[in-house]
Amino acid sequence: MRKRIEGLILYEAPKLKEPYLVAGFAGWPNAGEVATGAVGYLKDKLRATRFAELSPEDYYDFTSLRPAVAVEGGLLKALSFPADEFFYWKGKKRDHDLILLLGSEPHLRWLHFCQALLGVARAFGVVRVIALGAVFDRLPHTREPRVTGVVNRARLKEGLGRWGIELRDYRGPSSFHSTLLMACTRRRMDALSIWGHVPHYISVANPQVCLTLVNKLAGMLDLELDLSDLERPAQELGRVLDRLMAQNSQLKGYVETLEKEYGREPPPSPLHPQDVLKDVEEFLKRERGG
Repeated sequence: MRKRIEGLILYEAPKLKEPYLVAGFAGWPNAGEVATGAVGYLKDKLRATRFAELSPEDYYDFTSLRPAVAVEGGLLKALSFPADEFFYWKGKKRDHDLILLLGSEPHLRWLHFCQALLGVARAFGVVRVIALGAVFDRLPHTREPRVTGVVNRARLKEGLGRWGIELRDYRGPSSFHSTLLMACTRRRMDALSIWGHVPHYISVANPQVCLTLVNKLAGMLDLELDLSDLERPAQELGRVLDRLMAQNSQLKGYVETLEKEYGREPPPSPLHPQDVLKDVEEFLKRERGG
């Protein structure tokens, strides 16, 4: 790497073939831990190699995202700060290698963070950026999870449509994804933001939506993956929620209402599911304890 990138800690400089960069950020764009779960799953499944990270000092408020500490018998053993880590994977028969970025949405200096992130992308020849996200939504767990997307170039729309990823309209508060896509546009780099929609009454990590997101991404990237180890927890969550519905008529009625709305824009509803949310959380905690 010829150009110094602010805050970059480089462990290795791999030679990659026109890689795609796939990023998952913890925080606001990570409902149900789906985005980081999907990228983390790919990292482990592909046995990707860590080669760089960005120093967190300039981008995070450590009173909001606190460092983790390990203490044993009163002795401080370890201290770890939030990390934005880059991993690479080389596909022997593929046109594009992969760079995976696993980190957290920055609290501060978004534009500088973009500059550093895309500095890494340019240094290693990235030709496309794919940011994964997840949002809580009003939809039932009994139907196929919805996946939507945003692109920074019109010609990318067709590719999302082939994989059943909806193109949606939106106006409102933005995640870091939008800043990243605009920065890619200025650098004439293809960029996509792909979102899994998580049933808002499920507050735990959601392997159902994670599975759907990984499955669509694997198709887009032409990755041959055995996803059975991700299918099992997804199926188990479904069974747990079905048992809860059998015991809780309020939840059952609420899910049936969402099923009727599924596939179309929901009308205004008088339902306020706070009691349902509380029941689901308590039930899932008991199931995890068992």
